[in-house]
Amino acid sequence: MTENIYPNADADEVRRKAKKSPMGRFWKEYKKGAFVYQIEKHPFKQETIAAVHLPTKRVFGWSIYFHEWNELPFKFDEYGEM
Repeated sequence: MTENIYPNADADEVRRKAKKSPMGRFWKEYKKGAFVYQIEKHPFKQETIAAVHLPTKRVFGWSIYFHEWNELPFKFDEYGEM
């Protein structure tokens, strides 16, 4: 059985509070509780917002269509290093 985990910030909060991250030129990062939120926006491409639950390494992505978080089908170790 999977533990019921859901990100504790919405995309607007993440956009307002994210700071530049050492991960790259177009990355910003925001930490809140057990989650780390990352924003990536390359020139002329759509913004990507991910939420990583650190204890479980579960990854969620913000859906611009549904305005909610959706769990992605991989763990953070597969997604990237922190």
